[in-house]
Amino acid sequence: MVDPPEGTRTDALPGSVAVVHDHQPQHNAFARHHEMRARIEGPAGTVIVSLPRSKIAARDRIARAMALGVPVLVDGQKTDGVDAILRDCRKAGDVGAVISKAHGKIFALSGGTFDSWLAEPQEIAPGLIAPPGGFSADGLDPGSAALMGVLPPLSGRVADLGAGWGALASGVLASEKVERLDLVESFRPS
Repeated sequence: MVDPPEGTRTDALPGSVAVVHDHQPQHNAFARHHEMRARIEGPAGTVIVSLPRSKIAARDRIARAMALGVPVLVDGQKTDGVDAILRDCRKAGDVGAVISKAHGKIFALSGGTFDSWLAEPQEIAPGLIAPPGGFSADGLDPGSAALMGVLPPLSGRVADLGAGWGALASGVLASEKVERLDLVESFRPS
């Protein structure tokens, strides 16, 4: 399973279940009961991909799952763009049954060419890397830029909560009086 939502029940699934999750709190919760993997990799009988909101990340996860050569189930909410991903999957591969549920869909993929959907982490600034589909993965967002513009000189120990790829951290470290900077982020880089 790839990035299952919090509270996903897996007890009805046959065989052993391995989970890939890129957010630390959910990773820890699933690790209590399942084998955890750092990335989408085999061996696997079937891969279930839960769609994230980012289209780039969703396409990347589907491509990595399809590269294993096993059946893939894609599960997503309308708010996460499942309809657009379903249309894209029909253009790139073989879509089987589509089941509509309350506010989403689940569908099967069994073949096709998804290599062009692979995405790699991007270097946003020297030494600062953002994952595919991560927050502000295409550069500094306007809110962080505005905050950096009014950030007073800091000193001592500083913490950046929700550090992301480190945009604010580089600004904080420009102050000579900062002795230590702790970055806190729930995203687990793969």
